[in-house]
Amino acid sequence: MSIDQQFQQTSRLIREIEAALQRVEQSPQDAAPAAEREAQCLIDRFCSECDRLDILVGKQPAVRRQQAKLRADQFRYDCQHLQASLRQLQHRRVARENEEREREALLRTSFTPNDSTSVLIDRSLAHNDSLNTANKRVDDMLAQGRSVLDNLGDQRAMLKRAHRGMLGVLNTLGLSGTLMRLIERRGSQDKALFFVGCFVTLLIMFLVWRHYS
Repeated sequence: MSIDQQFQQTSRLIREIEAALQRVEQSPQDAAPAAEREAQCLIDRFCSECDRLDILVGKQPAVRRQQAKLRADQFRYDCQHLQASLRQLQHRRVARENEEREREALLRTSFTPNDSTSVLIDRSLAHNDSLNTANKRVDDMLAQGRSVLDNLGDQRAMLKRAHRGMLGVLNTLGLSGTLMRLIERRGSQDKALFFVGCFVTLLIMFLVWRHYS
């Protein structure tokens, strides 16, 4: 057989292997092993054809040897690729069989109230209830903190209006500039005290949230 005929025969074998792999992928679970054996036989035959090609390549004239070797190397790569594809299909089938066995074993398993699984479920439920209670407490504290901050903001606005009214009265009465500066300094101190109080309130709320979360 000439090398060109060997190339043609090997090409036809590749198409047969691809069709066999497609049958493996589409076969039902019980028929898949037989289809896999058929595909493996074709791949083994393909590897043998590649060995014959290597022998024929060595017998070619120098002007044709390089091109023939490239085609033979491509067939050898195709052989490895097809073998890897078959192995991947086999792994998928084995994985599906294992999943089905585990599913059937789980369905056949009966759990009693005294089983350790029930204990674990009860503990998980108790832990979940505890987390929900803690989250509710934190939400209540956050709502209370927001209410306190809103009240502080209202008081600050009221004090600011009262401060402006007092400044107007003092200006009307003609009190000294020193007394007015003292009042303004007291207003700045009240403002700083307000911001410090807000920061401390937020810090306490954050620590409580970290404690319960």
